[in-house]
Amino acid sequence: MSYQIIACGKNVDGFSVGDTVIPLELASGTWQTYWCGKADSFLKIKHPIPISYAATLAINPSTALHLLNNFVELQKGDTLIQNGATSAVGIYVIQIAKILGLNTVNLFRERDTPEATEETRNLLKSYGGTWCLTESEYMERAKEIGPFKLALNCLGGKPASTLVKNLSHSGTMVTYGGMTRNPMPLPVGPFIFKDISLRGFWLSNFNLHQSTSKRQLTIDQLSKWFSEDLIRPSPFEEIPFKEWRKALHMSLFSDSAPTSIRKKSVLIME
Repeated sequence: MSYQIIACGKNVDGFSVGDTVIPLELASGTWQTYWCGKADSFLKIKHPIPISYAATLAINPSTALHLLNNFVELQKGDTLIQNGATSAVGIYVIQIAKILGLNTVNLFRERDTPEATEETRNLLKSYGGTWCLTESEYMERAKEIGPFKLALNCLGGKPASTLVKNLSHSGTMVTYGGMTRNPMPLPVGPFIFKDISLRGFWLSNFNLHQSTSKRQLTIDQLSKWFSEDLIRPSPFEEIPFKEWRKALHMSLFSDSAPTSIRKKSVLIME
C-alpha cells in the first residue's frame, strides 16, 4: 500500500506535502482513506513513480530482489531457474535478473490451448525472460540449459522436485511459496551426491531483521528502476473502493488451469 502526504507536522524532517510514502509495518492503515502516523513509520519513495506502482513496491518487487541477492553469489552471465514464473514475484525476478546480467529459465503451466500457451510465453519474454517453457518442454531441454546454482520455488509439490534434480553441485533451492498446497517429494540423490541446500524465504520475517536504512535502500533501488522504465509492473488493475467485491473475487485462489496471467487488484481509496 502507498500514501500521498497531505500535511506534515512542523518538526518533521525529510518528508514534504505531496511525497509518496509506504508504511514500514505491514497492513498499517489498511481500509483507511486517511491515516495519521509518525514520520518514522514510513519509507519515502524518492523517485517519481505512479502511486499504484508504489503500492506493491515493498512486497513483490522487494521479494524478487532479495531472492536474487541474499542466497547465492551470482555472476553476470549465470543462469537461474524458477517455477511459477507468471506470478508477480516471478515477473519481477525476470526483470531484475535481466538488469543484473543474469539469464532466467522460467517455467509456467501449459494453458488450455496452444495459442494461450504461446501468448503466455511471449508475455514472459516481453519482460525479459531468457527461456520461457512449460515443464514438459523444459524436461526435453534440461541437459542443454542446466544445471543451476539457484532455483526459486514458488509452487512446492511435485514441481519442486524438477528444480532440485537440476541444481548444480552445492546449488540452492529457495522456497518462497507453496501454491500447489502439496508436500515436496524430493529425491535423495542430489542431497548426497551434490550437497545441495534448501532454504526458505518469508519477507515479513526477513524485514524484522533489516534496519530501516537498509529497507529504504531497497525501496530506493526499486523505485529508481521503475522510474527509468527498467522495470514495469506485473499485470494489475486499479479498482475503486466502491467495487471492492470485484477486487476480492479477483484475488480468490483457484486450482483451475489458468487461461492467462492473473492480475493483481489495486484498491483506490477515494
